[in-house]
Amino acid sequence: MEDQLSSGNATLTVDDVVQVKQHFGLSRQATLVRLQNEGYLTRQSANTMKKDIIPSAKRLGFEPALYLPTPLNKQHATYGKYVALAETLRERGLVSTGNYEELLLDGFRGEMVFGTSQEKERYD
Repeated sequence: MEDQLSSGNATLTVDDVVQVKQHFGLSRQATLVRLQNEGYLTRQSANTMKKDIIPSAKRLGFEPALYLPTPLNKQHATYGKYVALAETLRERGLVSTGNYEELLLDGFRGEMVFGTSQEKERYD
């Protein structure tokens, strides 16, 4: 049985949902909620797509890391486009310097705000 979702003339499959969530780095749940809110699938369709999350990602060649708990030593870190997007907002004048620094702090990048090293300082 192939789960499908429809919006107008478009028909999306579970494979499409996997592609969307991988592209945006979202959980399956967040992707399904967004697709429901945008009218691309019904609650009933979304509920059928909440199963076999890791197998469907692996089948399409994606690593399961998005679905597994983050290791403790990497839980307070920011990856991907976050810093670049914050910098773009500042450069375009869409956020103030204070808002930019707040975004960095929210993204666990205090070293960029305060000019400190990620490594602990050593004292002799």
